[in-house]
Amino acid sequence: MCGVIGLTYEHDVTTIGQVATKMLKMLEYRGYDSTGAIIQDGKGRVTLKKDVGAPSVVAVRLGVDKLQGRVFCGQVRWATFGVVTRENAQPHEMSCKTHMYGAHNGNITNCERLREWLIAQGHQIKSDNNGEMLVHTVEHFFAEELTYKDAKDPAVRYQAMKQAVILAGKKMVGSYAAVVVDPVTRNMVAIKAGSSLYIGKGLDPVGGNFHVASSDLASVLQITRVLIPIRESEFAIYSGGTFDLYDLKTGRKLKRASQRSLLRVEETTLQAPHAYFMEQEIAHQVDLTQRVITLFSGGNALTQALRRNAKSISSLKILRNEVRKLAELTESRDLTAAWKRWLAGESGRRLRKIAHDAGDAGGKPKFESGYAGFLEELRGLTPSEQHQDLTSLLNCLDASFDLEDIEDLEKRIKTFVQLVNKARKTGNTVYVLACGSSFHAAKTAPIRLPWTERRPALSAAQPG
Repeated sequence: MCGVIGLTYEHDVTTIGQVATKMLKMLEYRGYDSTGAIIQDGKGRVTLKKDVGAPSVVAVRLGVDKLQGRVFCGQVRWATFGVVTRENAQPHEMSCKTHMYGAHNGNITNCERLREWLIAQGHQIKSDNNGEMLVHTVEHFFAEELTYKDAKDPAVRYQAMKQAVILAGKKMVGSYAAVVVDPVTRNMVAIKAGSSLYIGKGLDPVGGNFHVASSDLASVLQITRVLIPIRESEFAIYSGGTFDLYDLKTGRKLKRASQRSLLRVEETTLQAPHAYFMEQEIAHQVDLTQRVITLFSGGNALTQALRRNAKSISSLKILRNEVRKLAELTESRDLTAAWKRWLAGESGRRLRKIAHDAGDAGGKPKFESGYAGFLEELRGLTPSEQHQDLTSLLNCLDASFDLEDIEDLEKRIKTFVQLVNKARKTGNTVYVLACGSSFHAAKTAPIRLPWTERRPALSAAQPG
């Protein structure tokens, strides 16, 4: 399966090695045969660290967490092409025609033919890994595109890299995602051609603007919630402060608006003390069941308090829509400024009044609604002088989103009950469709009612 990561900041950061190590560990489920990382600093110095072993062991042993810089290219490997050796570990760095490094995730199925072609073209192949063939192929076309041109001109190198990726894409057969870097301009290319790839952007206090690509969504959400959708047969060229998206087959430039993910990282990652996702799923059933029961019974104390205050219902609807508008802001500076204005303005005053009327109502230990992740983000953006009543305000918003879900749930239940009653009166049948173990829950519905001896009013469909 494997997994790749490509992260680049505007400026050097002392913690990039720590971020790299954490992200590599999050990709361990995708590959633990070998681990590798290249980190490049603002002066152009490139440090390659890779070896056989899982990232939870190798990254720290090699000292990846101690490295500093602004560009990180990493990979975890689950061996398919080539045995498990250090030579076959990724990323691959090369200078046959021009200096380049990169890594891939997936399978290049015409690997052997590429290898023969690359050797015939004068490339030195050092591994049996198809990831090396991919990087060499991009390197080959990149060098050709730079021929008879000013190779020191960043604009020339940018266009050469773009064309090289398109030509390499036509040369390779398979399903893959890849990250390739031009060390001179520090421009990074992320290619999606059949394997999973997610791209995000954010703002670091030291490193400035950054962009990140990864095979794993949760690893991206560790450092930013703002995502830039990338689709099949597309590639991106980016640095810390620039980003462009292209069609892999035609080279046509694409425009794609960034989006904020409402997923919480804890919903997508393995958490201590669990060693396996299945174990974690089983352990979470207690909290999940309690959550479902609470929603079906009308919500927690705070949600019910908001509901009792009929005057606040219309205001809460307006406030929820305003929070949704805030969530559409994907530039960190814009969101911070808008949130400060929101808190200090009429909306903040109205929310304080609602929260005061609702009272503590037992409080909420953590955010639980669909907007929980975004509310956590807003908590981190709040000025220190406004922290005093922040918890009660955010709890109130979270409870309001829960209330919206509860009202929708109650509406759907009412509609379903009406359908069942109608079926009973007309002598028709209601079928309950279920998948997997849910079939056992569906079996509780079919009962023989006294109005008919011939067929049940409700039936559970046998799963396929």
